[in-house]
Amino acid sequence: MKKNINISIFGLNLSTINELKAIIDNILEADYSIYWTNIADTNLQVLIINHDFFDLPNIQKIKKDHLFILKVSNDLNLAGQIQEQNLYLPLTNQLPLKNWLINTVLPALFSNSTTTSISEDEHRNKIHYTHFQNILLQLKQEETKSKLLLLDGKTQIALIDPLAHTIWIDPNFKKNANEILQLVHADLNSIVHFRHKHTAQDLQSGLWQWIWDHLSRETPIYHGCYQLKYWPQPAVNVDRKNILKLSAYFQQGNSIEYIQQQLEINPDFIQRYLFVSSLLNLIEEISARKTQQYLNQNIDSKNVENLSSVRNFFSRLRKKLSI
Repeated sequence: MKKNINISIFGLNLSTINELKAIIDNILEADYSIYWTNIADTNLQVLIINHDFFDLPNIQKIKKDHLFILKVSNDLNLAGQIQEQNLYLPLTNQLPLKNWLINTVLPALFSNSTTTSISEDEHRNKIHYTHFQNILLQLKQEETKSKLLLLDGKTQIALIDPLAHTIWIDPNFKKNANEILQLVHADLNSIVHFRHKHTAQDLQSGLWQWIWDHLSRETPIYHGCYQLKYWPQPAVNVDRKNILKLSAYFQQGNSIEYIQQQLEINPDFIQRYLFVSSLLNLIEEISARKTQQYLNQNIDSKNVENLSSVRNFFSRLRKKLSI
């Protein structure tokens, strides 16, 4: 059965409205019943609006949770792109709009659908992100040279040697529902047991994979632009390809919005990547001016300016020589 989605387009000329409707219909009609409604509809879910009208008081009043607003502007240099919730016309490239709808809007509006890769049974055995934050905070505050045990209640999860930057992890660990993660000083028997039975790993890489594998769906929400400082080393599994794709984009320095436009990756997956990488200090937030897309736009703008200057020079030369 198709899901319903209510969309309104406001403040644009008729030809642009018809063009946007045709494109959106083509993207969504296979799986969704689209209702083209008006801006006052209380069930409105997506509003596409002329950017000149965005700050009007009446528009500000209708803002609500789960209402996605896309402003529309004209800019030949940015044609087809979506930046900071602004779609630039003419729509020479439909992919950014498609990615915005599929990767940003639909997962948020229909979050209870089967878009997640984690089943309900699996989810019960996952760990809330705040527990990982607490463990990393304890680890940073731990100034002792002694080795540490990571526990889930009384269950031993891992042995950590902060001085050697090494970790030994029990790969068969499963979360006990009502227990709390904690760090304690390791006794000799536990040290011998872990070092004999499990493989030593780099602390940062080992923790990255362990947190990734056991993290529940919920994470903090990240906005803005980020640059990768160190690449994670994901295990060879179903997530590895997308993790490496994200690493390549974030290494250059890019905004979350831009990456969502370029890659067909679920936004929750991107937020998960950012949380784990931020927690382990693999990534840092940067200003928009330091991003790759900003630098590319400046290069394109300078090329256009240089081309214009050359044309003006030859135009003046032709007039002077009467040719």
